[in-house]
Amino acid sequence: MASAEGAPVSDAEAATLFAPLRDRAGVALAVSGGPDSSALLVLYARARSHDPRLPPATVLTVDHRLRPEAADEARAVAALAGRHGLAHRTLVREGERPTANLQAEARRARYDLLLDAARDLGLEAIVTAHHAEDQAETFLARLARGSGVVGLAAMAPMRRRDGLLVFRPLLDLPRARLAATLTALGESWIED
Repeated sequence: MASAEGAPVSDAEAATLFAPLRDRAGVALAVSGGPDSSALLVLYARARSHDPRLPPATVLTVDHRLRPEAADEARAVAALAGRHGLAHRTLVREGERPTANLQAEARRARYDLLLDAARDLGLEAIVTAHHAEDQAETFLARLARGSGVVGLAAMAPMRRRDGLLVFRPLLDLPRARLAATLTALGESWIED
């Protein structure tokens, strides 16, 4: 028997995690294909079958065109989405590539693409797979940069960004539970 920290997320628990999205017009799931976002996709699909008030979702994958394997990874996410009855779109970053602050610039570009696509599709929210370890890493990174008390606040489970809701339902879950969920369901993922 797995410990609670490594136990798969049940369908009923998933439905509770996504309950704040009930009765919305539609949501975007930000999925790269790694274990965290793949679990987000699978959990949302399972939660939606458990709770019909959850809105339809479109899975969005960003290809920054920084790595040759990114297109194959986007196709793998599209296949996963299709197996779970979810629509998928790959968003391709165009234009100049940054030469400095690559991760920060990629994150900014990713959110810009996600927000634009969600608006174009008439969706109300973007759902991300940030989890408990991401929360801790964010705190430590902010502490290392010398942030004050306000800057050290945890990532909010819900916030508005450019008029859309950004929802992080997995913030209280450890990464091990997300991987355990995929393993229990026989799903694979991309190591990112």
